[in-house]
Amino acid sequence: MPISAQMLEIGGIALFWVFKVMIVAAAAAVLVAAAQKARSDPRRFSRLTFQLALISVQAVTICLAFTSLSNVALLGSIVG
Repeated sequence: MPISAQMLEIGGIALFWVFKVMIVAAAAAVLVAAAQKARSDPRRFSRLTFQLALISVQAVTICLAFTSLSNVALLGSIVG
């Protein structure tokens, strides 16, 4: 059983959304920490870490947008 299904079964939609918000908050905290480190200590490694973190969050956001669009298309084909 997928983790999302188990979370919905145990805690309902509230637990599911709290978990999603916690994941987003963790990603934001990592980006803020990396940005502060890159600003205070502009060495090559800290700037590289910030750029990699930023690019990875952007890539995941784009993948999730495509997944959402795919799910909408799939639901539209089931209903219609």
